[in-house]
Formats: sequence, structure tokens, C-alpha cells
Amino acid sequence: MKKRSKAVRYNKWGYIFLIPFFLVYIVFQLIPLFTTIYNSFFENYRSGLMQIGPNFVGLENYTKLFTGGDIWQYAKNTMVMWLMCFIPQILLSLILGAWFSDVRLRLKEADSLRLLFICQI
Repeated sequence: MKKRSKAVRYNKWGYIFLIPFFLVYIVFQLIPLFTTIYNSFFENYRSGLMQIGPNFVGLENYTKLFTGGDIWQYAKNTMVMWLMCFIPQILLSLILGAWFSDVRLRLKEADSLRLLFICQI
């Protein structure tokens, strides 16, 4: 009988600890992505109190998007939102990171604050 090495038994815990990440990734990233792509091939809207659809329209939604001329406005709006949200968030996190890691300040409970920011609470 062949004995398994200690490294093989120890490595399985790494894979077990990765399971929650993959579950959350699948549930909150992949499933919404695929349902959005699937729903983009249908016409589905509300007219007053009446629900219209879902009616299969194929690539018609994509042809309207690219031939309507509004794609550049959508891209501009996305970039503006990205600049307004992403850049300040990165700057604030860098400032707070420098502040909490500065030894000269001798902040009480700095480790707890670091943990809160790592957990994003």
C-alpha cells in the first residue's frame, strides 16, 4: 500500500479554503453575466401597467445600439462615472493606508482599523 505524502494531505486545505471564493464568484459574477447576455436577445419592457415581452428579437438590440449613434454617449457616461468613483476611492484608500501604517502617529487600535478596512466594513 502506497502512503500519501504529508504535502498532499496539507495541500487539500488550500483547495477547501478556495471553495467560498469560487461559489461567491459564480453566484455574483458569472450567473448575472450570462443572464444579462441571454436577456439582451429579448425585447422586454413595460407600457403603462401592461408588460410587453419577453419577445425574442435576436441581434436587433445590438444593431440599434451600434447604429443609433448613442454608443459614444454611453461610453462617455461610463468614463465620467468611473472617474468620479474610482479615482477618489483609490486616493482615499492610499491616504488612509499611509495614515494607519504611520508608526509615528501611535494610533490606538490601528490593527483593528486595518482589519475593518481590509474587510471593507
